[in-house]
Amino acid sequence: MSLNRKELSILEELNKSIKISLTYFAEKYNVSERNIRYSIENLNYYLLKFSLAEIKIKKGEVYWSIEQENLKNFIESIDIENYIFSKEERENYILISYLFSEKTKITDIEKYLKISRPTIKKDLLSLDGYLKEFEVGFIREENTIFIVGKEKKLRHLKLLKLLEYLDIKNGKVEYLEKIYLTEKKELEIVKRYLEKFDIPKYYNIILQIERELKVEFDTKFKKLMCIYLISTIERIDKNFIITKKDNSKFLSQLTD
Repeated sequence: MSLNRKELSILEELNKSIKISLTYFAEKYNVSERNIRYSIENLNYYLLKFSLAEIKIKKGEVYWSIEQENLKNFIESIDIENYIFSKEERENYILISYLFSEKTKITDIEKYLKISRPTIKKDLLSLDGYLKEFEVGFIREENTIFIVGKEKKLRHLKLLKLLEYLDIKNGKVEYLEKIYLTEKKELEIVKRYLEKFDIPKYYNIILQIERELKVEFDTKFKKLMCIYLISTIERIDKNFIITKKDNSKFLSQLTD
C-alpha cells in the first residue's frame, strides 16, 4: 500500500515525542484507532525496507524514535510510485504551478499528481474558493488557465507564497529546505521563476533608498520589499499596472 502525508506526519510527530497514544492520532485525523493501526503497519513495511526501526504499539501507546537525519533521508527517498498525494498537497502544487510557471499544462499536472481530469477540476474549484479571499481566480483562455483578478492582491499572494520557499539575506537568496515530493517540485518551479530577476540589484535599490532617506529599515521589511519587487517587476513586464495610491497603501501594510 502506498504511503501518504498523514502517515509521514505520524512519523514526524512520533519522532518528536517518542510516545503518543493511539487515541490521540485517531482524534487528530478523525479516523478509528484501527485505521491508525493499519497506517502503522504500512509504515513499518517501508521502514523495514529501509532497515529502520519499527513502530511499536503497547497498551494503546505508540513508540518510535530514530535520528532526525535518518527520518529526513527516509522521507526524501520515497519513490513517487509509492506515494499518494493528499488534497492539500495537490492543491498547493497546482497553485504554485499557475502562480510561477507560464508553461503550466493541466495534462502535466495530472500526470505528476497521478490524478484524473475530474479530480483536478474539483481541486481547481476548491482552490478558487481560497483565491477569492485575494479577489483573484482562475480563468481559461485558448485552452490555457491563468490566475487573474485584483492586481494588488495577486502580487500580495505571490509574495506570501514566495516566503514559503526562500529567504533573502544581504541581497542573496537562500532557499528553504524541502523534503516532501511536491514541496521539492514546487521549489524547482520557484527557482526557475526567479532565474530572470536581478535580486542583488533590487536589494541595492532598497539600500539606496535607506541612504537617501537617512533611515535604517528592519531586516524583515527589506526582505519583504525585495520579494515584493520581484512580483511587481514581473507583472509590470506583462503590462499589469496598479495605481501609485494602491501601491503605497500596500507597501505601508507589508510588516503588519
